[in-house]
Amino acid sequence: ILLKCPTNKVLIVESARFIPAKWNPNPDMTRLNCSSLTQHSEVSEGEVIRKLNRGDKDIRQALNRRCSGYSNGEECKFSLLLDQPESRSWGEGWVEILHKCVDQTNITTKCGRVRTVERGYIMSKAYPKYYMGGESCTWHISVPPSQVLLLIVLDLQLRGLSNKGECDDSLTIDYQAVVCGELDKQLHYISNTGRAVLTFKTATHSQYVYPQRGFLVEIVPVGCNPLPPSPQSNAYLVHHNQTHATYQCRRQYVFPTTLSPTTTL
Repeated sequence: ILLKCPTNKVLIVESARFIPAKWNPNPDMTRLNCSSLTQHSEVSEGEVIRKLNRGDKDIRQALNRRCSGYSNGEECKFSLLLDQPESRSWGEGWVEILHKCVDQTNITTKCGRVRTVERGYIMSKAYPKYYMGGESCTWHISVPPSQVLLLIVLDLQLRGLSNKGECDDSLTIDYQAVVCGELDKQLHYISNTGRAVLTFKTATHSQYVYPQRGFLVEIVPVGCNPLPPSPQSNAYLVHHNQTHATYQCRRQYVFPTTLSPTTTL
Protein backbone atom coordinates (compact mmCIF):
# COMPACT_ATOMS: atom_id res chain seq x y z
CA ILE A 1 0.00 0.00 0.00
CA LEU A 2 1.42 3.39 -1.01
CA LEU A 3 0.53 6.55 0.93
CA LYS A 4 1.75 10.00 -0.03
CA CYS A 5 0.79 13.58 0.78
CA PRO A 6 1.60 16.74 -1.21
CA THR A 7 4.47 19.02 -0.23
CA ASN A 8 3.89 21.10 2.95
CA LYS A 9 1.33 18.59 4.23
CA VAL A 10 1.72 15.88 6.87
CA LEU A 11 0.26 12.38 6.65
CA ILE A 12 -1.88 11.55 9.68
CA VAL A 13 -3.56 8.16 10.17
CA GLU A 14 -7.15 8.35 11.45
CA SER A 15 -7.95 4.64 11.40
CA ALA A 16 -6.73 1.43 9.80
CA ARG A 17 -8.29 -2.01 9.89
CA PHE A 18 -8.15 -5.42 8.25
CA ILE A 19 -11.57 -6.82 7.35
CA PRO A 20 -11.65 -10.62 7.03
CA ALA A 21 -13.43 -11.91 3.93
CA LYS A 22 -15.96 -13.90 5.98
CA TRP A 23 -17.19 -10.72 7.72
CA ASN A 24 -17.05 -8.49 4.63
CA PRO A 25 -20.52 -7.41 3.41
CA ASN A 26 -19.07 -6.72 -0.04
CA PRO A 27 -17.31 -9.90 -1.25
CA ASP A 28 -16.19 -8.23 -4.48
CA MET A 29 -13.65 -6.22 -2.45
CA THR A 30 -11.71 -9.37 -1.53
CA ARG A 31 -10.90 -10.52 -5.06
CA LEU A 32 -7.23 -11.27 -5.57
CA ASN A 33 -5.12 -8.81 -7.58
CA CYS A 34 -7.61 -5.99 -7.08
CA SER A 35 -6.22 -2.46 -7.39
CA SER A 36 -5.97 -0.15 -4.41
CA LEU A 37 -7.65 3.24 -4.11
CA THR A 38 -6.05 6.02 -2.07
CA GLN A 39 -8.03 9.11 -1.09
CA HIS A 40 -6.83 12.18 0.80
CA SER A 41 -9.75 13.14 3.01
CA GLU A 42 -10.54 16.66 4.15
CA VAL A 43 -11.62 17.59 7.68
CA SER A 44 -14.66 15.39 8.21
CA GLU A 45 -17.92 16.24 9.90
CA GLY A 46 -19.95 14.08 12.25
CA GLU A 47 -18.68 10.86 13.80
CA VAL A 48 -15.19 11.15 15.25
CA ILE A 49 -14.78 7.66 16.71
CA ARG A 50 -14.77 4.75 14.28
CA LYS A 51 -15.65 1.46 15.95
CA LEU A 52 -14.36 -1.89 14.74
CA ASN A 53 -16.94 -4.35 13.47
CA ARG A 54 -17.03 -8.00 14.45
CA GLY A 55 -13.91 -9.80 13.24
CA ASP A 56 -12.02 -6.62 12.23
CA LYS A 57 -8.34 -6.29 13.15
CA ASP A 58 -7.00 -2.89 14.21
CA ILE A 59 -3.73 -2.30 12.32
CA ARG A 60 -3.33 1.40 13.15
CA GLN A 61 -0.32 0.82 15.41
CA ALA A 62 1.62 -0.93 12.63
CA LEU A 63 0.64 1.78 10.15
CA ASN A 64 1.67 4.54 12.58
CA ARG A 65 5.07 2.91 12.99
CA ARG A 66 5.56 2.92 9.24
CA CYS A 67 3.78 6.01 7.86
CA SER A 68 2.46 8.48 10.44
CA GLY A 69 4.06 11.93 10.20
CA TYR A 70 5.45 11.54 6.68
CA SER A 71 5.78 14.97 5.04
CA ASN A 72 7.35 16.96 2.19
CA GLY A 73 5.98 14.65 -0.48
CA GLU A 74 7.63 11.51 0.93
CA GLU A 75 6.07 8.24 -0.19
CA CYS A 76 5.34 5.62 2.47
CA LYS A 77 5.13 1.93 1.61
CA PHE A 78 3.13 -0.30 3.97
CA SER A 79 3.08 -4.09 3.68
CA LEU A 80 0.53 -5.90 5.82
CA LEU A 81 2.55 -9.15 5.77
CA LEU A 82 5.86 -7.47 6.63
CA ASP A 83 4.68 -4.74 9.03
CA GLN A 84 2.05 -6.90 10.78
CA PRO A 85 3.53 -10.45 10.69
CA GLU A 86 0.64 -12.03 12.61
CA SER A 87 -1.63 -11.13 9.67
CA ARG A 88 -0.36 -14.29 7.91
CA SER A 89 -2.85 -16.25 10.02
CA TRP A 90 -5.83 -13.96 9.33
CA GLY A 91 -6.73 -15.41 5.95
CA GLU A 92 -8.15 -13.46 3.02
CA GLY A 93 -9.60 -9.99 3.46
CA TRP A 94 -9.08 -6.34 2.59
CA VAL A 95 -7.48 -3.31 4.24
CA GLU A 96 -9.25 -0.02 4.91
CA ILE A 97 -7.12 3.04 5.76
CA LEU A 98 -8.51 6.47 6.58
CA HIS A 99 -5.89 9.21 6.63
CA LYS A 100 -5.56 12.95 6.17
CA CYS A 101 -3.02 15.22 4.56
CA VAL A 102 -2.87 18.09 7.06
CA ASP A 103 -1.34 21.48 6.34
CA GLN A 104 1.70 22.09 8.52
CA THR A 105 0.24 25.44 9.63
CA ASN A 106 -2.53 23.48 11.36
CA ILE A 107 -0.04 21.56 13.54
CA THR A 108 1.37 23.00 16.78
CA THR A 109 4.71 21.97 18.27
CA LYS A 110 5.51 25.13 20.25
CA CYS A 111 4.46 25.17 23.91
CA GLY A 112 1.84 27.66 25.04
CA ARG A 113 -1.85 28.42 24.63
CA VAL A 114 -3.94 26.87 21.88
CA ARG A 115 -7.39 28.29 21.20
CA THR A 116 -9.26 26.81 18.29
CA VAL A 117 -12.68 26.72 16.64
CA GLU A 118 -11.61 24.10 14.10
CA ARG A 119 -9.76 20.80 14.29
CA GLY A 120 -6.05 21.05 14.93
CA TYR A 121 -3.09 18.95 16.01
CA ILE A 122 -0.29 19.00 18.59
CA MET A 123 2.82 16.88 18.13
CA SER A 124 6.24 16.55 19.70
CA LYS A 125 8.87 18.63 17.89
CA ALA A 126 10.65 15.92 15.89
CA TYR A 127 7.70 13.52 15.49
CA PRO A 128 7.87 10.79 14.22
CA LYS A 129 11.69 10.50 14.09
CA TYR A 130 12.72 11.02 17.71
CA TYR A 131 12.24 13.18 20.81
CA MET A 132 14.71 14.90 23.13
CA GLY A 133 15.39 14.34 26.79
CA GLY A 134 15.11 17.07 29.40
CA GLU A 135 11.90 18.58 27.97
CA SER A 136 8.97 20.05 29.84
CA CYS A 137 6.28 21.50 27.61
CA THR A 138 2.69 22.50 28.45
CA TRP A 139 -0.24 23.43 26.23
CA HIS A 140 -3.37 25.14 27.57
CA ILE A 141 -6.09 24.17 25.10
CA SER A 142 -9.52 25.79 24.87
CA VAL A 143 -12.51 25.96 22.53
CA PRO A 144 -15.44 28.43 22.51
CA PRO A 145 -17.72 28.26 25.60
CA SER A 146 -20.56 26.63 23.65
CA GLN A 147 -18.44 23.62 22.72
CA VAL A 148 -17.02 20.48 24.32
CA LEU A 149 -13.33 19.69 23.86
CA LEU A 150 -12.33 16.25 22.62
CA LEU A 151 -8.65 15.25 22.61
CA ILE A 152 -7.65 12.17 20.62
CA VAL A 153 -4.18 10.72 21.16
CA LEU A 154 -3.68 9.35 17.65
CA ASP A 155 -0.18 8.03 18.25
CA LEU A 156 2.24 7.82 21.15
CA GLN A 157 5.55 6.03 21.56
CA LEU A 158 7.73 7.00 24.52
CA ARG A 159 10.01 5.11 26.85
CA GLY A 160 8.06 2.74 29.10
CA LEU A 161 7.92 2.27 32.85
CA SER A 162 11.12 2.48 34.88
CA ASN A 163 12.26 -0.12 37.42
CA LYS A 164 10.25 1.83 40.00
CA GLY A 165 7.04 1.34 37.99
CA GLU A 166 6.87 5.02 36.97
CA CYS A 167 6.96 6.69 33.57
CA ASP A 168 10.39 8.08 32.72
CA ASP A 169 8.82 10.18 29.96
CA SER A 170 5.11 10.93 29.85
CA LEU A 171 2.19 12.75 28.27
CA THR A 172 -0.33 13.98 30.86
CA ILE A 173 -3.84 15.33 30.27
CA ASP A 174 -5.34 17.62 32.92
CA TYR A 175 -2.78 16.44 35.49
CA GLN A 176 -4.58 13.08 35.85
CA ALA A 177 -4.36 10.91 32.72
CA VAL A 178 -0.69 9.88 32.44
CA VAL A 179 0.47 7.75 29.49
CA CYS A 180 3.85 6.41 28.38
CA GLY A 181 5.22 3.47 26.43
CA GLU A 182 3.42 2.79 23.14
CA LEU A 183 -0.35 2.99 22.63
CA ASP A 184 -1.95 0.13 20.73
CA LYS A 185 -5.21 2.05 20.23
CA GLN A 186 -6.44 5.64 20.26
CA LEU A 187 -7.03 7.39 23.58
CA HIS A 188 -10.04 9.72 23.81
CA TYR A 189 -10.38 12.41 26.48
CA ILE A 190 -13.47 14.64 26.77
CA SER A 191 -13.53 17.96 28.64
CA ASN A 192 -17.05 19.29 29.21
CA THR A 193 -15.59 22.63 30.31
CA GLY A 194 -14.03 23.17 26.88
CA ARG A 195 -10.54 23.44 28.39
CA ALA A 196 -7.67 21.03 29.03
CA VAL A 197 -3.98 21.09 29.90
CA LEU A 198 -1.56 18.85 28.00
CA THR A 199 1.91 18.30 29.48
CA PHE A 200 4.87 16.52 27.90
CA LYS A 201 7.83 15.74 30.17
CA THR A 202 11.02 13.80 29.50
CA ALA A 203 13.66 12.84 32.03
CA THR A 204 17.47 13.02 31.97
CA HIS A 205 19.67 15.53 30.19
CA SER A 206 18.60 17.58 27.16
CA GLN A 207 21.46 16.12 25.10
CA TYR A 208 19.82 12.68 25.10
CA VAL A 209 17.97 11.69 21.92
CA TYR A 210 15.43 8.86 22.07
CA PRO A 211 14.55 6.97 18.86
CA GLN A 212 10.86 6.60 19.73
CA ARG A 213 8.28 8.55 17.68
CA GLY A 214 6.97 10.89 20.40
CA PHE A 215 3.27 11.78 20.29
CA LEU A 216 0.50 13.12 18.05
CA VAL A 217 -2.76 14.54 19.48
CA GLU A 218 -5.83 15.76 17.59
CA ILE A 219 -7.94 18.64 18.98
CA VAL A 220 -11.65 18.34 18.13
CA PRO A 221 -14.17 21.06 19.08
CA VAL A 222 -17.56 19.32 19.43
CA GLY A 223 -20.89 21.10 19.22
CA CYS A 224 -22.40 24.27 17.81
CA ASN A 225 -20.41 27.49 17.55
CA PRO A 226 -22.88 30.04 16.14
CA LEU A 227 -21.67 33.14 14.35
CA PRO A 228 -23.17 36.46 15.45
CA PRO A 229 -25.36 38.05 12.77
CA SER A 230 -24.07 41.10 10.95
CA PRO A 231 -25.35 44.55 12.03
CA GLN A 232 -27.26 44.84 8.74
CA SER A 233 -29.29 41.68 9.35
CA ASN A 234 -31.74 43.23 11.91
CA ALA A 235 -31.34 40.13 14.09
CA TYR A 236 -29.37 39.20 17.17
CA LEU A 237 -28.31 36.04 18.99
CA VAL A 238 -30.46 35.29 22.05
CA HIS A 239 -29.15 31.95 23.30
CA HIS A 240 -26.93 29.06 22.19
CA ASN A 241 -25.58 25.77 23.50
CA GLN A 242 -23.76 22.77 22.04
CA THR A 243 -26.57 21.84 19.65
CA HIS A 244 -28.86 24.85 19.05
CA ALA A 245 -28.82 28.62 18.56
CA THR A 246 -31.81 30.97 18.91
CA TYR A 247 -32.02 34.28 17.03
CA GLN A 248 -34.46 37.16 17.52
CA CYS A 249 -35.46 39.82 14.97
CA ARG A 250 -35.60 43.45 15.92
CA ARG A 251 -39.00 45.08 16.29
CA GLN A 252 -41.23 45.07 13.21
CA TYR A 253 -39.04 42.46 11.46
CA VAL A 254 -39.59 38.71 10.88
CA PHE A 255 -37.55 35.90 9.36
CA PRO A 256 -38.71 35.41 5.75
CA THR A 257 -38.48 31.61 5.95
CA THR A 258 -40.85 31.31 8.95
CA LEU A 259 -42.58 34.72 9.10
CA SER A 260 -41.76 34.66 12.82
CA PRO A 261 -39.61 37.07 14.84
CA THR A 262 -37.77 34.13 16.46
CA THR A 263 -36.00 31.15 14.95
CA THR A 264 -33.94 28.28 16.34
CA LEU A 265 -31.24 26.53 14.36
